[in-house]
Amino acid sequence: MRDTFNWQAGVEVGQAVPPVAQFAEQVMSVMAQRMRGKCAQGRYPVPRAELIQGLAQAALADDAVLAAFREGMREQKITDSLMADVYIPAAACWLGEAWEEDIVTFAEVSIATCRFQRILRELGKVWAADIFAPQAVGAVLVVVPEGEQHTLGALVAMGKLRRMGISVCLRMGLLVSDLPVLMQGRAFDGVLISLSRQEMFPAVKSIVKALRRAGQRDMSIVIGGAIVCNSGPLALDMTGADAAMNNINEALQLFGLSDVAKLPVL
Repeated sequence: MRDTFNWQAGVEVGQAVPPVAQFAEQVMSVMAQRMRGKCAQGRYPVPRAELIQGLAQAALADDAVLAAFREGMREQKITDSLMADVYIPAAACWLGEAWEEDIVTFAEVSIATCRFQRILRELGKVWAADIFAPQAVGAVLVVVPEGEQHTLGALVAMGKLRRMGISVCLRMGLLVSDLPVLMQGRAFDGVLISLSRQEMFPAVKSIVKALRRAGQRDMSIVIGGAIVCNSGPLALDMTGADAAMNNINEALQLFGLSDVAKLPVL
């Protein structure tokens, strides 16, 4: 497994591997599990291996190559929903495996991932325009705490929720001090907090406490992300959240949005 690059800055060979590199494999593993589970349940068609690899390689190249490859995928009837829910997570897994095998550097993976994040943000703006439902059927706050470096999963979740007709408020780099203003005059059915490493437990615990004070006391708070794979029960104990899971439909049921969870995702 290559340890020459950090997510944000170079690290020479022989130096201690930074925390982000240590949990990168877990992040990619979670995405692979989600994709396999969805396809096995018949909720999505099985993705084509050549398109997964091609998308990953296009993201490694440059913006123009990626844009051209996306257009080619559209011509092959790959919808934006499939792109967001299946192909981008699968391509991220491919990149993680390529990094483990020393085919690409972690710096290259980080740049490619940023390109995927940009696509998800663009799609999220379209899906926020209430084109899938004439009126929002619920409201969910999606939080990526300050210091949390993994954001791709939160963007994927946001897009899916919006396509289900749910109003999503996404907050990247959230601080406890941001919550009083954020929660003022707002009512959320639930909160999803993206978490990938145990070092973030104290910060997330403070966020959970602040949410309880500033919001509805019966509002459910769910931890999701790479941390759920190996430390789900510990995450609950250390943060005070109500549940730890990576299944959006189960989270919606906890939020009291069971009817929405049963709807097909466009």
